[in-house]
Amino acid sequence: MQNFASFNSLSNAEQGGQVAQESPFSLTDRSGTITTANTAQQIAPANTKRRGFLVENPGNVLINQTLTANTHSFWVSDVSTAAKTPPSREVAPGESYESPSGGCGTGQLSIIGTTDNQPFIAREW
Repeated sequence: MQNFASFNSLSNAEQGGQVAQESPFSLTDRSGTITTANTAQQIAPANTKRRGFLVENPGNVLINQTLTANTHSFWVSDVSTAAKTPPSREVAPGESYESPSGGCGTGQLSIIGTTDNQPFIAREW
């Protein structure tokens, strides 16, 4: 994942004479859980200013205060309602998907999973 932190803590000399600027992007947390298995849900609304996003499927989940291996994939789409087929992208347990650095779709971000209450980690910038 890209780090959008500024270099304001470094002196001008430490930055090689270049003045660092803060990123014009801010991260928005879109994390949550699958509400209803096998039913697409919105992660984020359409956003014409979106420059990228990341969605992660945790490898382990906390169930009844016990850390349990996650065995469920989910599918994410930024171009249509998520489905368990292309153009949605499958994200397996322990993996993540980050949009290409050249940009991404600006439609709603959608997700579909196979089990209720399956957690996902999501960021939009």
